[in-house]
Amino acid sequence: MTSAHMFEHAFNALPGACALLDDEGRIIAVNARFKAGFSEHARPGTSLAQLYCDPLDGLTAKWKRPRSASSDQLSDTALLRGHDGEPVAVRLHLRRTEPGVRLVTIEPAMDLSQRDLQMRAARKRVAMAFEEHSEGAYSADFRSRQVVVSGLLERFVGPGGADAPVRLARWLSLFHPADLARARGVLRGNPSGADTVISFFCRMRTREGGWVPMRHDVRVVERDEAGNPLRITGLVHDVAADDRAEALAGIERSKTQLIVNALALSTWTFDFETINGTISGPVNLALGASPDPQVIGETVVRSRLHPDDSERVYAAFMGLQFGGRFDETFRLRAESGHWIWFRSWGELEPSAGDERRSLKAFGFWHELRHHRDDIVEALDSDLADVLDRAGLGSWSYDYVAREVTLTSPALTAIGLPGEQLTLPADEFKARIHREDQPRVRDALLAIANVGNTHVEFRVRTEGGHWIWLSLRGGISAQTSSGEPLRASGVFAETTVRKEHERRLVDSERLLSLAVSAATLGAWEVDYKAGEIMPRGEIRAIIGLENETGWIPISRWRACVHPSDREALEQTARDIMGSAPGESRTIEYRIQDARSGEYIWVEGRASRLGPESHRADCAGIILDITDRKALEQDLAHSEERLARALESAHQGTWRLKIETEQVELSEFARLIMGLPAGHDGKLNLDEWRDLICREDRHLCEAGVSAMLAGEPLNTVYRVADGQGGWRWIEDRGGVSAYGERGEPLEAIGTLVDITSRRVLELELEEREQRLNESMDAGLSAIWSIDLKTGAQSVRGRLLEWMGRKIGEDTLEAADWQPIIHPDDSRLARKALAEIMAGRAAGPIDYRLRDGENWRWVRSKGQPTAWDETGKPIRSGGVVIDITAERQFAEALDIERDRLRQIYTTTPVMLASTDPDGILLGVSDYWLSTTGYERDAVIGQPYNDFLTPASQAALERLGGMKALIAAGGMEDVYAQLRKADGSIIDIISSATVERSPYGSPVAVHGISIDVTEKLAQDRELKRYAAELERTNRELDRFAAVASHDLQEPLRKISAFASLIKRRHQGTLDTETDRSLEFLVDAAGRMRRLIDDLLSYSRASKRPLAVNAVDMDAMMKDILAELELMADDAAANIEISSLPVVDGDPTLLRLLMQNLFSNALKYRKGEGVSVSISAAREKNGWKFTVADDGIGFDPRFSEKVFAPFQRLHGREEYEGTGIGLAICQQAVERHGGQIWVETAPGEGSRFHFTLPLTLPADGSRAA
Repeated sequence: MTSAHMFEHAFNALPGACALLDDEGRIIAVNARFKAGFSEHARPGTSLAQLYCDPLDGLTAKWKRPRSASSDQLSDTALLRGHDGEPVAVRLHLRRTEPGVRLVTIEPAMDLSQRDLQMRAARKRVAMAFEEHSEGAYSADFRSRQVVVSGLLERFVGPGGADAPVRLARWLSLFHPADLARARGVLRGNPSGADTVISFFCRMRTREGGWVPMRHDVRVVERDEAGNPLRITGLVHDVAADDRAEALAGIERSKTQLIVNALALSTWTFDFETINGTISGPVNLALGASPDPQVIGETVVRSRLHPDDSERVYAAFMGLQFGGRFDETFRLRAESGHWIWFRSWGELEPSAGDERRSLKAFGFWHELRHHRDDIVEALDSDLADVLDRAGLGSWSYDYVAREVTLTSPALTAIGLPGEQLTLPADEFKARIHREDQPRVRDALLAIANVGNTHVEFRVRTEGGHWIWLSLRGGISAQTSSGEPLRASGVFAETTVRKEHERRLVDSERLLSLAVSAATLGAWEVDYKAGEIMPRGEIRAIIGLENETGWIPISRWRACVHPSDREALEQTARDIMGSAPGESRTIEYRIQDARSGEYIWVEGRASRLGPESHRADCAGIILDITDRKALEQDLAHSEERLARALESAHQGTWRLKIETEQVELSEFARLIMGLPAGHDGKLNLDEWRDLICREDRHLCEAGVSAMLAGEPLNTVYRVADGQGGWRWIEDRGGVSAYGERGEPLEAIGTLVDITSRRVLELELEEREQRLNESMDAGLSAIWSIDLKTGAQSVRGRLLEWMGRKIGEDTLEAADWQPIIHPDDSRLARKALAEIMAGRAAGPIDYRLRDGENWRWVRSKGQPTAWDETGKPIRSGGVVIDITAERQFAEALDIERDRLRQIYTTTPVMLASTDPDGILLGVSDYWLSTTGYERDAVIGQPYNDFLTPASQAALERLGGMKALIAAGGMEDVYAQLRKADGSIIDIISSATVERSPYGSPVAVHGISIDVTEKLAQDRELKRYAAELERTNRELDRFAAVASHDLQEPLRKISAFASLIKRRHQGTLDTETDRSLEFLVDAAGRMRRLIDDLLSYSRASKRPLAVNAVDMDAMMKDILAELELMADDAAANIEISSLPVVDGDPTLLRLLMQNLFSNALKYRKGEGVSVSISAAREKNGWKFTVADDGIGFDPRFSEKVFAPFQRLHGREEYEGTGIGLAICQQAVERHGGQIWVETAPGEGSRFHFTLPLTLPADGSRAA
């Protein structure tokens, strides 16, 4: 049975109606029960949805929904059409068996009524409508003129519209007349089946009277004979809502991107479950990557953090997963090796609505271009001064010990002694105002849940009055699972004067703005006094680093570029005329007193409210010199790009998105392979057809991303007109948008990058080969700058040095710890050659790999030269040859072992080259021939053979024939020894070949057969003598059979005649003598007959035939019937097989054994059994009796000729029968033996093989 049939039988044996579906719901195969239940509708290739009674149910089935279709298992209920067309309530169980294939099992739903199923289907349709963001679903019956609606369609038909059918006329009145006519035309003109979705757009009137654009996705369930729809079902989507939401989302995204770009921010995301994230923007340049989004792990960034910042930033960042915010300033090592200051801040993404906290975070990076340690120290000093003046103290709360620790000056404010004091939590709680205690308790709980808190409360002093304290802080220590261990922070007395409090708040806000925005500083202006107060680095820029306090506004104005002063003053007037908090921005140039050059700055300011102590407005200053330089470079780049495109003939294209029409420039037509004279106008399908089929999806994905707001940047192939492919780089983007933000037009360029792509592919192939070489044993590649001595290494050798991949810059001293002491001199000599600009190597030496030494082979040579031809750089490779050296050592050991075996083995071994010149001989060869080794090696092997043997080998073809045949076997020759004597040898040889198949050597083995041949000759002489003797015995037997039988017949005849004539006339003695004479003559005749039979049994060839032993025994029983009757024998013969053998010999064998069993009985009656049993190599026969038996000592003797254990007066016979039996068995290749004991009978066993040669080859 084939595997296909086995699958079909197994599939049909499954319980229930089963079918295999693809991911689209199309039927692949069905079993017998499925065919019986749904035979009319179930065909491979059709959709399972066609079996649903209501096509809308099939459209919204659970297994077709995007959210559940990807599940490996799901169940659903449905009303399906049976083979008779009647509805059948069923349960569907779907299980994914392999990618792209699902098994559906359909079972009757006996406990569900059709009404329940209909209600479930209706609820499912409504859920599906909401799930897909649709307005609802409806089913229209044109025969009954009724429409059933569900979902949010009630906004059109009124409240309760889903409870009862709506008249068709009322439903149609909700459609715009122009759109209704078009919809009717679409439905009539589309003859598709019930499983085809027809989409059209139609405006519908709400109950308020407004028109809303809607998209209808419907199926025509029934049609009349003319093709007109009779019943339709469908879903309705609010297109306007989708467009509005998408437009708003696009606007928000654009705003966010503008802000990020303006501030030169980098964005990051991080998943605490996978410990991986992405980062994009300018910070990527510091990490040695492009600004595009890059996947990065936490270990990569941590490895680049400054050692003083690493633990602090890492702990703060990993603590983000338990809530709160992350905001840290730190140093990061750039690709160039310098340290750059950054600030990064972020928080967790909002959860999806469930109780589980999100473990995905997002945030921003910003480079602090002018951040210096002295600035940080100055800010720290200012903050410390502010804290001191504000009377701030620190606190901490131990969640385990439930203790509060306070430090002065907070203790002084409360009236407690000492610089630091630890109180039990209950004692501190007792000092808090009763009304404020719940607020403090909630604040501590907020710390545990959120990570930080701020609370103000009243505390009773030692004097008994109440003062206000403001407490701020957060979690400072927590377990690995996020449980809080300690919270800490600062708190201050807040009952001091409001003026100090406002100044403290203003100072903190200004300092926070300065740090967070990476500004040059902050400032405040008092227009009444005509003074300005700069803070931060801006003071050093305008020459105030040694001054403090406010300065005249005129002094600030003098530092501004003359061309920008009027604009700055106008902006100041606008600020004072605006409302408090309304921001203004201006860009202008200010002179740097340190260098005398003007730098570009951006000022951001707003008017302050009446709560300000002195200043009228305040703001910050950003250094935008780099941005302005970039803008200027961008302008120059755009200008150069325009000229380059014009001169380089790069192709351009323009896409009208609404019409999907593409216009190509002249050079773009050439790139795309359009024929000469083509106007360059195509639609998107025609453009798609020009692209290589394998790359079309790349272009389609790029265009889709471009329409979604992403830039187009894709590479694909087009035909080059010569049977090959041309690589094209396509870049572009949306250039025009409509009023609602929809893309209208896109433009871009086409560049032929075939040459670049070929080089890239070659580079990838080289890189792959390099990596393969590294894996195959290339441990490193290195280069040395001959001027500086700087070395660069790539490969596994870095691991041997204890370095990480990427730490590839070395010095000469880095090699010394891993070079074997015995090889260091050799390595230094090679390095000197390299530094002298000369080639070195290959050299073999040892390097340390952990606790082991590895053999490597290194070579190098100059790779770059200066203008004068002097080498300036050398490079080379280091190859791990440890395995090679180990193999070579093992090979040497094996070669020595084989050489020892070759020379000492007690066999004559000899090896020659393809021309027959001896390369080596064994010691046994030399000892046998008597030659010395020096007298043999290098001599032709044939010189040691006798002339007759040389001639015989030449007749066989000599060495050429031997090499062509690959060797020789058992060739006879004669070898002349050193003393001149001749020995006979039998030789065999084999040919050794090189890896390329050419002969390398011939190895032979010879055996001295001189004595064996002499023995063979002696055996042949003995055989001839034996043959002569046998012939004489044959003649004797023939003579005996005639010459001896004739006198015996006459003696017997005359003795019988005398006895008959003179019986009773002679005396008694004479009568008895005559009887002895007659008996002796008879016995002599039988003896001669038996002897002849024995002789013939041993000489005649076997006449092998198939012998039926059963039939043979029946014949023997018939012949010996009288003898068996006389012996009163009980004979039992089992089923005997058919065997291969000589019928005559087998008959003699069985007849003698059977007659002996009858003869040697104990009295009247004997039991005889004959059986056969199959063995591994043949048959085993047994002839058993319960006769007299005999002593087991004579078990061998009884098979000798003429050997008897009983007298003739007891049992007649000649003693030749068992000898014939043995002869017959051994002639057949078997064995015969006996098991016996006196008085217990005998069991004769013999074996016969399964098959014998049919030519009688076993003849003696």
